[in-house]
Amino acid sequence: MTASGPPANVTDLRSRRRYVPDLVSLACRKVASAREQAGLSVAAFAAELGQLLGWMPAPDLIRTWESTVAPPSHVVIACEVVASRTAQAEPEDRGDDVASAACDAEAEQSWLLAEPGLQSIESLWDEAAGIARAANRSALQTFGASRRIHSRALMLAEQTRRPAALADLYVIAGQATALMASTAFDLNRWDESATLARSAVSYATLVGNASLQAWTLGLSALLANWRKEPDTALSHFRRGLEVAPAGTPKARLRYIAARSYALLGDHASVSHVVDLARRDQDEAGQHSDLLCEETGGEFAFGRARADACAAAAWLDLGRGQEAKQAAQRALSDLTALPPSRQPVSQVTGARIDLAAACLLGRERDEAEEALSHVFAVPGGLRNVSLSGRLARARETLASAYWSGDRAAQQLNDALGEWLASRSQEGPGTSS
Repeated sequence: MTASGPPANVTDLRSRRRYVPDLVSLACRKVASAREQAGLSVAAFAAELGQLLGWMPAPDLIRTWESTVAPPSHVVIACEVVASRTAQAEPEDRGDDVASAACDAEAEQSWLLAEPGLQSIESLWDEAAGIARAANRSALQTFGASRRIHSRALMLAEQTRRPAALADLYVIAGQATALMASTAFDLNRWDESATLARSAVSYATLVGNASLQAWTLGLSALLANWRKEPDTALSHFRRGLEVAPAGTPKARLRYIAARSYALLGDHASVSHVVDLARRDQDEAGQHSDLLCEETGGEFAFGRARADACAAAAWLDLGRGQEAKQAAQRALSDLTALPPSRQPVSQVTGARIDLAAACLLGRERDEAEEALSHVFAVPGGLRNVSLSGRLARARETLASAYWSGDRAAQQLNDALGEWLASRSQEGPGTSS
């Protein structure tokens, strides 16, 4: 008697040793098959699973398990239990369409009652705003807190079907991502900062939040400026200007663009865009912006920040007098705040730019006075932005004019030590 081969519809693994089963598809089919066998809607199936798992999977998660993502093993077991339990029910319990619809509605009601309360979302709003306003946390603290807010917002988003709640939660996630992008830049993680900024723009675009979209495109432009890529920065600026609300959001974008034009050596465009930005600021009182004004903090952009941006642009053009005046205005506004509310990074940045402007104007004593405060800033509050500004001030000291000035060279050495200490700390160790 001759041995017969395997049936034609059976894969002989002995002859196909390279065959790799699609385990994800197999697992997904188990979930879909279990729900079909149980004869339940997605929402009703989720409610049944919730009784076994101890938590309620969202209907969208069920659909994902049925199509593209392998469910955890304990979920597969729960699916089989639900299918088996339903299969053992009496036929009359399953054959009545009215009874079946009522059963589905009861299961859906359980799921709807599991919606996150408005109080939970309001609490998350408050926490997100608190992080944005905490000006003197280290970047690592801000990054960690922002990431936790982002995760919680997405977790709540999986549990809700309310359009308004989803929109709020995506805005919160977008704001948290934008803060992570900003602090990643401070931590000298520029590639990661660019990636996070793109993600924040996507969140803002998804829910049509033009202010957050414009703010994050401005951050992308700011990052490109620091990379000495003004053409890329101007591309972000133009995209942002297309969606930015009138008033403060437009003003911020224009001040950032002023630095881009300065890097290109375009004096006329710097003057023009600064004039337009001032006009936007003058009109800001007629256009309320929730992100800039109500959330505020890192998202705020007042006169002090505007003058600081202008000072940086004038320094790039070598215009010491204009840079000095802008830096002095920024410093005056910032130090007029109560000490506990003065943002250390902004105050320190204005002092460094003031010192650089003074050195351009050959005023060493004033520069030393401004830098004495900079050297006193704790290591944990020093960041890459301050390092870049100090490096520019040091370049001025390397000019022929200061080469024979012993005090200027001592100042140059002190700046070099500050920058070296920052370099030894490495990315991610300070704010």
